Amino acid sequence: MSGSVNKGRLEPCKNTLSGVKNVYFWKWQSYNLSQITGVRGVSLTAYPSTVVFKYPTVSDANTYDENLGEDNAYDQSLTVTLKKIDLEYNQELSNYQNIILGVIVEDYNGLFRLMGAFNGVELADLNVGIGSGRADFNGYKLTLEAKERFKAPLFTSLSGVGFNIN
Repeated sequence: MSGSVNKGRLEPCKNTLSGVKNVYFWKWQSYNLSQITGVRGVSLTAYPSTVVFKYPTVSDANTYDENLGEDNAYDQSLTVTLKKIDLEYNQELSNYQNIILGVIVEDYNGLFRLMGAFNGVELADLNVGIGSGRADFNGYKLTLEAKERFKAPLFTSLSGVGFNIN
């Protein structure tokens, strides 16, 4: 096993914000390893030019987690709530059941994560809820999952690595 321990860590500033600010979706496609550059599991420096679709997530119910499993691979999981059911997105989200997705998770600290970088992301669950009272949640709850050999690479600019927002 290669690698080394080169650094310690000081207590970071207490100005970190938690939560998922935006997610970006597109129909994933497989690329050669040489087309996705950076340090695997650390940072992304270039991705083939790709148009992505932005979904703002205005809720504290959105979560992103990565866990190193017994098989030495990372299970990546994103739960996103999208407010308000409507005809246009009812159809769009139904389409996600039949394709492998590309997903970027943007947090409130200005970092982006490329989920499912080499294997894509599957829609594991789509819940549509209208609630029972006027103040109850009306919208969609999506659970997306990926399994990757490395952690999701981080980056700070969509356009800087090859993504363009539609």
